[in-house]
Amino acid sequence: MTNYDEYIKKIPEDIDKVLIKEAVKIIHCGQYRAAYILIWLACIESILERFKKLSLTDSVAKKFHDEITNISEGKQATDKIILTKAKEYGFIDAIEENKLKQIYENRCIYAHPYNQSPKLENVDSAFVDVIDIILAKTLYFTKNNIKQEISKLTNNMLYVANFPASIERHTEFLLKRIETDNLMLFIQGYFEKLDQYLTKSTKTEEVNLGINLLSVLLKKTDIAELPNADWHQITMKLKIVDSFILLEPVLFSKIGFDAQNTLLTKAKNLINRYLPVLNGIINLIKTKVLTTDQYNIIQQELNNLSLEVFANSDADLNFLYDRIISDLKSYNWYVQSPAILIIINKKSSLKDLPIDKQIELGRNVLQTANGGENEARAFLESQDIYSLPVDFLKGIIFEVFVNENNEIRYKERCIESVLSIINNMNTAERDTILEELIRTIERSNIKKEEYCSLEYLKKDNYLLKTEWGNKIILIIKEKLTTYNIDS
Repeated sequence: MTNYDEYIKKIPEDIDKVLIKEAVKIIHCGQYRAAYILIWLACIESILERFKKLSLTDSVAKKFHDEITNISEGKQATDKIILTKAKEYGFIDAIEENKLKQIYENRCIYAHPYNQSPKLENVDSAFVDVIDIILAKTLYFTKNNIKQEISKLTNNMLYVANFPASIERHTEFLLKRIETDNLMLFIQGYFEKLDQYLTKSTKTEEVNLGINLLSVLLKKTDIAELPNADWHQITMKLKIVDSFILLEPVLFSKIGFDAQNTLLTKAKNLINRYLPVLNGIINLIKTKVLTTDQYNIIQQELNNLSLEVFANSDADLNFLYDRIISDLKSYNWYVQSPAILIIINKKSSLKDLPIDKQIELGRNVLQTANGGENEARAFLESQDIYSLPVDFLKGIIFEVFVNENNEIRYKERCIESVLSIINNMNTAERDTILEELIRTIERSNIKKEEYCSLEYLKKDNYLLKTEWGNKIILIIKEKLTTYNIDS
């Protein structure tokens, strides 16, 4: 006897399981005639429902559905006609049609009480064939359905909400409804429609939905192995939208070398105008997906961008570090100011920098502020500065008194802000930094060409009011005497 429960699991649609489950209950009661009739009804009703669903978007399916409906309303038998139309449409092939016709003819015999009742093996055979031929088959989109689906996605914002959960559900629906052989037809058609809108700056909401949906859908498939997937040809044909999607590292790595280079060539001209393209390039570099040649080409383009372009991007301080340091050392306020603003904008990523880079960045911020750049000075005076990582603050504090080469000098212009930073640190961190600062000064040499700055230090009222400041002044006085510099 057939394992009915296991077979029913093959049916994807719950509505198609209703009559079949009732048939199984009747089989267990030994009512084989009634069970056979229910199995046939499950088959024919499922075919009718498929025509009904497809008629909403497919003119051929609608034509067949209307013909069947008209015949049914005329009180004529429709079962054989439904099987014929199912074969014409492509639901079933000739062999499957013959099997279903045989079940239909047997159903006509068994339906009459004076005729022979089916045996269990007859019922089981019909049960298996109906499920395998009709009920277990997914209702795939036709090519026309695919065009209609793209039209609905790009013309009706109420069709799919642009939320992660909605997009997730709809991509699962699409992957169930579109055969693998036709999936590229949908993907390429959707790409091309979105590209038209994006190029013309129209239907912004529909484009955003499409970008999100295609990104999720492509990640759920092995795009390198999709039938008819020529990503090089696709990227050559599209103008913009592929750069919004295929630059994601997980997708970029699967589209082939030629498509990658085409995509990067386009991206070079787009990164200054489109934030998603810039973010795509940034993430490719972060994940080290690019070859050396690809990296060199795109890095040169990134270097040509102003720092302001990176303000809202995925670039963190580690990514921009060398550029920021270079700009802070420029002694040009117009170059330094964007670098300071980037640090402020992305201060949350300060903690992710290695300790030595945090210290170096702190030193350079102090240098910039001491040089009179307004954004840097305002940054040091802001309340935000107190919550930043201790090693960054250490760099600011140390830079006032001693440089990276262990040479003592004094940068007095921002001392009030620096003292405020020190006073707002927790006791343990403050004591640790000041003790290390004092030890560093003790083993450092005087930077003789900045002797005048040390005269300011010895007389600085702000420092004289602090115990640690007096220690530093005393150490420096002794060193000046030792070097026979002190007057």
